[in-house]
Amino acid sequence: MSFIARCSYPRNKQPNVPLHDVCQNLDDPRDVEIVARCCRVWTDGYTLAPEAVAKAQSVIKAGLAMFPSSAYMVLLHANFMIDVLGVTQSGGRRIEDARKLNPGIMCRFISFVRQQQATQRAAGHNANDGASMDLLGYVEYQRKQRMVVRLHREALQAMKLLDAHTVSFTRMARLLGKIEGSVSQAQTAYRVCLENYGSSPKLVRLYGKFLEGCKYDPWGAQEYYTEADRESGGRSGTWACHYCCHYCVLLCELARTFMA
Repeated sequence: MSFIARCSYPRNKQPNVPLHDVCQNLDDPRDVEIVARCCRVWTDGYTLAPEAVAKAQSVIKAGLAMFPSSAYMVLLHANFMIDVLGVTQSGGRRIEDARKLNPGIMCRFISFVRQQQATQRAAGHNANDGASMDLLGYVEYQRKQRMVVRLHREALQAMKLLDAHTVSFTRMARLLGKIEGSVSQAQTAYRVCLENYGSSPKLVRLYGKFLEGCKYDPWGAQEYYTEADRESGGRSGTWACHYCCHYCVLLCELARTFMA
């Protein structure tokens, strides 16, 4: 009988169900991963419930005790530490531990992807608006920057549609739904970009503009303006001049879209 057939948790069990009631046994590290994923409970779209995280961590620790020599199990622990607990350095050390356990091709690929992500994250934290990135990192940075600018512009354009002398109730309801969707997409895109490039003054300042102009949160916007000023304080004059001009062009585009 497959593990999926033995697992009865997702739909008809209570959140506090004991592990032995979730499934009869765990025969493979992948079974541990599935049970840990079943523990997830979200308090909102971005935050996991602390109790759920604790339960998943207990499941993974039990899996490590059951499969101590499994590279896949160690990588599962590393991924959990990096993505859920946020302890990147300790997670990186666990990835190094997995490499010593004769990993298969799948585990080697997971390790490679994690290494690339760590390199990209390190470059993002020292982004300096692209000055200190390699070519691949700079291309990815520019792609994400264009994405948030496009979504920011779409949110402003959706809000501009309400700027009319007469708007029917039906049209207003439809436009409000479009505005909400556009602002939500832009918010998600900014969140992803700031996680990777949180030291980019341009992105931080642009997010402040988004909070002020689309979310109507001037206090939150001021915090990001202050952070952007702090981040840009140590930049060299040449790079600062170049990117400040480029940033002003982006802001002018957004303002022209909003005021047209």
